[in-house]
Amino acid sequence: MPVKKFTAVLTLALLGSVHLTIAQDTTTTLIIDELPGTADALFQEDTEPFPDVEEGHPNFVAVTELRKLGLIEGYPDGKFRPYNEINRAEALKVLMKAIPKEKLSTDPKDFFFPDVTPSDWFFDYIVMAYNGGLVEGYPDGKFHPEKTINLVESLKITLIHEGEPIPETVEEHPYSDVDPSEWYAAYAQISAERDLVIKERNTGKLYPDKNMNRGEFIEMIYHLLQSREGSMFTRASWYGSEGVNWGTASGEKFDTNKMAAAHRTLPFGTELEVTNLANGKKINVIVNDRGPYVTGLDLDLTSGAFEEIASLGSGLIFIEYRVIDESEPKDEILTQSPEYGF
Repeated sequence: MPVKKFTAVLTLALLGSVHLTIAQDTTTTLIIDELPGTADALFQEDTEPFPDVEEGHPNFVAVTELRKLGLIEGYPDGKFRPYNEINRAEALKVLMKAIPKEKLSTDPKDFFFPDVTPSDWFFDYIVMAYNGGLVEGYPDGKFHPEKTINLVESLKITLIHEGEPIPETVEEHPYSDVDPSEWYAAYAQISAERDLVIKERNTGKLYPDKNMNRGEFIEMIYHLLQSREGSMFTRASWYGSEGVNWGTASGEKFDTNKMAAAHRTLPFGTELEVTNLANGKKINVIVNDRGPYVTGLDLDLTSGAFEEIASLGSGLIFIEYRVIDESEPKDEILTQSPEYGF
């Protein structure tokens, strides 16, 4: 079987507590060989839905889209196993393929970790990082590619590899459980600003020490890639029913069947593309109202619009949305706000 080659640049940081050296501003050039073998469990060309990540699964869109891009694949039994914890080697490979840059050397000169051998599918990735002076192993002299990574470690390696500016200081809590003085506060702040990890609805928490599973890591990478193109991520609900008689903040009469939405700040007339992340269904809506005014929600769809992408019984869904046509700000008309039930 021929060896496939692709190019990438990696900037790595802390993967395992204090056990890796960090060179945030370093980029090195090399060629990565994609080795064949069943251990290479995250990559394949088939784009059919995984039997354990079908429509209705919270990671459906993220897993499906990254699979189409050739960034992930399933196990030999055809499953993806989204709830399995992701290890260092898997996360590193996904990240480098998701954000390819320029070439790096995989010459294993002076390289030695007893648990990383040339027959391992992840060998070239570890050699690349080592030759670039970016990583070291644990105090026992091993790299431990099998070890899991937690949420803030995932955010850190992802954002440093992306290469965008990272704030030097953080003034406020980006999540309710992230103090501005924490070493990872800057990464959490970027995550909150770009919706890489959506805050828990009622508490606003991140849970920084939580180990990442495969579905969650792929979801985070998908949010990262899409946020670079202007996408935002949040929860959405619906409001209104047949027979209601109220106005909207824009002055229009509320129409439950209109493809419209309420947003706290976007100008009236702004057109949004909204995607249900659990099934990939899309709809275009116009912002003509204000809200929602409940914790943890950023978008309210009319019941008619919501029903185009989910059942009303869902109540709440996770969505991706992007502005496809901006409108000039208009004066708001104060009306009695409808009750938002979700």
